[in-house]
Amino acid sequence: MGTSKKIFFQGDSITDAGRCRVNVDPNIKLGQGYAQLTAAKLLAEYPEKNLEIFNRGISGNRSVDLYARWKIDALNLKPDVLSILVGVNDTWHGKNKNNGVGIKRYERIYRELLTWTREVLPECKLVLCEPFVLLTGAVDET
Repeated sequence: MGTSKKIFFQGDSITDAGRCRVNVDPNIKLGQGYAQLTAAKLLAEYPEKNLEIFNRGISGNRSVDLYARWKIDALNLKPDVLSILVGVNDTWHGKNKNNGVGIKRYERIYRELLTWTREVLPECKLVLCEPFVLLTGAVDET
């Protein structure tokens, strides 16, 4: 087998989706969300590619939290593919805890994460997922 390709998922609770933090081996206990579903499909379709898939999402994280842990939890791990989904809590924490991240600051921090990644890992492929907020009982239109 050739060298493995490392795929990392980074983000907030939508990425975390109940992932296991005890066993950090690749392809194991990736949560119950899109990271796990994507991993299942990729591993089933490309068993010969020797993929290692990791979920580093942390529930409650905002863009500023990702920035604080970016070097140790993304760059130092040298992924070949890095998927990022963050932004819901930047808004949600503003409504819920008065600790949100404004739109301009969110954009600046997110761009810095991407620039930093490109500088350190120029060959890394980026998958950028758009954050979303669903109007439910917890969030209204006001």
